[in-house]
Amino acid sequence: TSGRLGVVDAVECPPTFGVPPERIQGILAGGMNAFFKAEESYEDDRDGGRRLIEERTMSEKDLIVGISASGETPFVLGLIEAAKQRSIKTVGITNNPQSTLARLVEIPIVVVVGPEVIAGSTRMKAGTAQKLVLNMLSTTAMVKLGKVYDHFMIDLQASNSKLRRRAEEMVRTLTGEDPKLVKQTLTQANYAVKPALIMLKGKVSYEKAKKLLERHHGVVREALKDLGIKED
Repeated sequence: TSGRLGVVDAVECPPTFGVPPERIQGILAGGMNAFFKAEESYEDDRDGGRRLIEERTMSEKDLIVGISASGETPFVLGLIEAAKQRSIKTVGITNNPQSTLARLVEIPIVVVVGPEVIAGSTRMKAGTAQKLVLNMLSTTAMVKLGKVYDHFMIDLQASNSKLRRRAEEMVRTLTGEDPKLVKQTLTQANYAVKPALIMLKGKVSYEKAKKLLERHHGVVREALKDLGIKED
């Protein structure tokens, strides 16, 4: 369950925040087949966890989050051990404060939820708590990367009609502009919200908006500040 929750959080980041799929990856004991069918024996494979890290191109700039309700899952401990050997920062999410995982990682996140309603069924309270923590981690990271503006997810990928409507609503709310102008501007910006915001707020072209975003690493507030527009 813990691994599946990690995968769910990872796969939602590209459409929600516009990050490439390789930026946040979910690793599941037993591979993706285990997402749909329980393959519980794989979680006992400590060496398998180590190998998955050793086979990846990673550096000290990366971060590994190990998730285990008990904090004793061999596969997860193997991942963390291999990551530490490569000087990769490690985080552990567990529901057991006395666990090996909590002691092993640099940053332990321990959520004590008490006994499950069905004894030992950690997919229930423990799993729910883990998902909440994962939401907080990924969302906070995206906020710091400039993917959120005034509580809107302005780097979403408008890949269907629902998301295009959401992009229009966002830009209209954030700029107060006429819906027709908003739609026209988003069309010019290929339905990318960030440049559309700068075009409307700063009265600049799409090309100028793109250059400002590149200069300020995609942070809209900094791009607007460059145009003399300061916002709280």
